[in-house]
Amino acid sequence: MVLGLTFAVWKLVRFFQHLSSTLTASFGAEGRARILKRSVVRERKEKDEIFVVVLFEVTPDDGRPSFVDQETLFVGQVALDKLAPGNVVRVRFDRAGEHVFPTKPLTVLTP
Repeated sequence: MVLGLTFAVWKLVRFFQHLSSTLTASFGAEGRARILKRSVVRERKEKDEIFVVVLFEVTPDDGRPSFVDQETLFVGQVALDKLAPGNVVRVRFDRAGEHVFPTKPLTVLTP
């Protein structure tokens, strides 16, 4: 019983974490971000699946101060090429500036 309840609570917490990320990626504040650094963590070429850690310098569109955030993303080869250091991409982020997500489709504003 206790194990089942613990599992249910854990699943509920994970659900709300994913819901928060989904809402931020879809409806978060908009801005642009310069890619400062990119590191490939894991790559499976046969399935075009790449886990990458990206360091963003975000400039919000609403005039708030810039901030830096690091995110781990799951991307394909085309997106990996666009996330090259120095490129500027469109992003959405939460109001606290804790999570940054590139917009879909991933658009490079300036190489």
